Amino acid sequence: MATVDLVDLIDSVYPTDAATGIPLRTSITVIFSTEMDEPSIEDNFFVEGPNQENWSGPDLMLWSRPSAFSSDTESLNLFRSMSEGGLVAGTISFSRVNISDPSAYSGFDYSGAGNSFRTKMTFAPTNPYVSRTTYYPRLVGMDEGGNIGIRKRSVFDTRKTAGVGSATCTFGGSYTGSVATDVYMAQIEVLGAVGTATYKWWRASNPSVQYGPFITGISQKILVDGVTISFGSTGTFAVGDQFSVVVKVPDEAEGLVKWSFETGSGSIQTLPTAASTSVIGSPILSSGVDATFAVLETDPANRDFNLDVTRINPISVTFTKILDPTSVTLDRVKVVAEPVTDDPVIGLPDYASDLPKRLSVSGRTLTIYI
Repeated sequence: MATVDLVDLIDSVYPTDAATGIPLRTSITVIFSTEMDEPSIEDNFFVEGPNQENWSGPDLMLWSRPSAFSSDTESLNLFRSMSEGGLVAGTISFSRVNISDPSAYSGFDYSGAGNSFRTKMTFAPTNPYVSRTTYYPRLVGMDEGGNIGIRKRSVFDTRKTAGVGSATCTFGGSYTGSVATDVYMAQIEVLGAVGTATYKWWRASNPSVQYGPFITGISQKILVDGVTISFGSTGTFAVGDQFSVVVKVPDEAEGLVKWSFETGSGSIQTLPTAASTSVIGSPILSSGVDATFAVLETDPANRDFNLDVTRINPISVTFTKILDPTSVTLDRVKVVAEPVTDDPVIGLPDYASDLPKRLSVSGRTLTIYI
């Protein structure tokens, strides 16, 4: 097993280190310099938010102050946005980028070369970040105790090597075996759709030992040494359909890469339709903005704070186009009162559940009375 410094495997990150004014729904992207082991990234990428010390345990329990609990409000204290404290909740997805330019790579690596494309990771936060707050993304490599962190790719693309069936098979996981390079193979024994067809599997390094038959399934089934297998939900398998995948003992990344960015005031939730640059040097496009009909401004301003109660009634929203008054009704306009920082508000006023009371439309402006 070879090792490499984790920082040497990273081409670029976004937001960049020490960036400021970041919109509250910005996705974090990391482009690596080569093909990477995706499961290891999922297990070893974190984003630290404020109040990290208040969270603990694998399920990230929030430790609230005991004085905040009562029989009426205990549930309020248990539900706190992970974007407001501790590790930030979100989803991770992966894509492939060409080695020599920023365009998407659409090919496959069946041979196990490991240098056909660059792996791009995208982390999308579940909830908006807190405004004017510093966040710390981090990538974790193997530590001094030998605990595995982020690593280069170890299970490559699945190839169909024989058969006439139309259904698919995919090997996955993260290879932890000792054979430097091996090939896992699977063959259909009984024809049919997934859930009916059966298969056996073996390794090229020890072909006399075969496992099965097993029933095909869409969920990943662990074989040995961290490799998994799953089958597509459409099409049918034919007897003799055969699939194979190359696996390799990967280079292990060592060290910790940590950077920071600071969110903006909250007036911009997402990046504009086109930004001047991105992590790979090409425009960033946002599908969340409809330029034909959108909110132009609000009063109070979006994410404004420390306002006198008289400043929030009424609320005005100005759009880019004239409104149809018949389409603006109380069942379509909602105003929700909720806490944004610290402990949840205990005993909200009665009117909080009755918002709004009356609506008024004038041209492009909607006025909400609460």
